[in-house]
Amino acid sequence: MKRFIIIFITFFITANILFAQTTEDKNLIKKNITKIFTLCSKENFEQTVKLIAYNGQDSKRKYKDFFNLKVRKEKSALIRAGKKIKALLKISDKYDIITYKTSKNPNIIEVSVQFKSGTQTIVTTFEFTKLKKNWLLAEIN
Repeated sequence: MKRFIIIFITFFITANILFAQTTEDKNLIKKNITKIFTLCSKENFEQTVKLIAYNGQDSKRKYKDFFNLKVRKEKSALIRAGKKIKALLKISDKYDIITYKTSKNPNIIEVSVQFKSGTQTIVTTFEFTKLKKNWLLAEIN
């Protein structure tokens, strides 16, 4: 019986820690989405550099580093992502985050965002990766 109680308490504590972590992660992702969307809507694409993870060809850096604004290709990729987000915001009246889903990779969270314009909606998935205790945008699908 003692063993059962210890296992139950351990499970309960672990579940609470995981839930708290998930809630904390969701709040940070939501905050970062808001920052990214605000900066992109104002065309301040370069200021998103600390909110968007590098997702280029270099597999050693992919999702583990920031874009380097001094490298022309990387700066262009960052601006291209910002323009894509700006276009989604421009064609919609509002947006809502509808789901958070952990992918096969535990360091990736997929966030579905619904962009609404009148009766029309577009759902876009944004993938976030954890880097240095922060959740950065990794991909837009």
